[in-house]
Amino acid sequence: MSKQRNQVGRVHSHQAMAAGARDIRRGGFSAVLGLLCLTLGLFGCGSTDFTGERGAAIFTASSCGGLLSDVGGCDLKKGVVAGGVVDITAKSVKSGLLLNLRADIPAVMTVQPSDRGGQSIVGQGTGMAYLSAVDTSETEIDRLSVKVVEVAQLAFNTASMGFGTFALRPVGDIDGTFDLKDGVTAFTLLFLQVDGGGQPLLGRDSFTAELSAGLSYQAGRENPHSLQFELQKPALAGSYFLTVRSKIGPGKFKLQINVK
Repeated sequence: MSKQRNQVGRVHSHQAMAAGARDIRRGGFSAVLGLLCLTLGLFGCGSTDFTGERGAAIFTASSCGGLLSDVGGCDLKKGVVAGGVVDITAKSVKSGLLLNLRADIPAVMTVQPSDRGGQSIVGQGTGMAYLSAVDTSETEIDRLSVKVVEVAQLAFNTASMGFGTFALRPVGDIDGTFDLKDGVTAFTLLFLQVDGGGQPLLGRDSFTAELSAGLSYQAGRENPHSLQFELQKPALAGSYFLTVRSKIGPGKFKLQINVK
């Protein structure tokens, strides 16, 4: 991939998010989230339903590590990242009863209990696997194909720019800079995990994050499960660094945060 294409692929703009950037900067993060839910439709905000291949079961994906608490839903057609987790439930169309889940290729995808209750799928390696909904006798009722993809890049999301000014400046191991605006005491930085074509992928808990000394999370936000980092303005002026890496795949972004 050329340097120019790589740079273009790193920066993604979402008009709905950007429209609320000023409100986010003023502390209206939850209000903007609610407004976006209303804009996109109350039903399915944060989750997405899929009908199985046989039309016998409805699979619902949620808690998928998407932007702003999955405000855009969890479209499994985008693919799940290797190392990422997505909650899944399945219900029988006929009876409405919950069905159990299993995956046919453990090297690509596994099913495990979710830490939020219910079940989740975990991307283990690249490829395509079937997620099956089974009844109490382990008979397959329906199935859904799921693609697992490595993260090619981590991309800064311009919805974060209500808090400061971002510039893509690859120098050494620095991928970009963010100049925090005057008057901001708490700020949120958003990233996307994308495939080789720049398309967003699903999966929470798919990354590690490192903050340089002096940079800290807001109280109660210390362990992000999605690429949403809610940070406190450092006490001293200077340059600070947020480094995000995919657990599996080459995706990485090191952001220099400049504080006056």
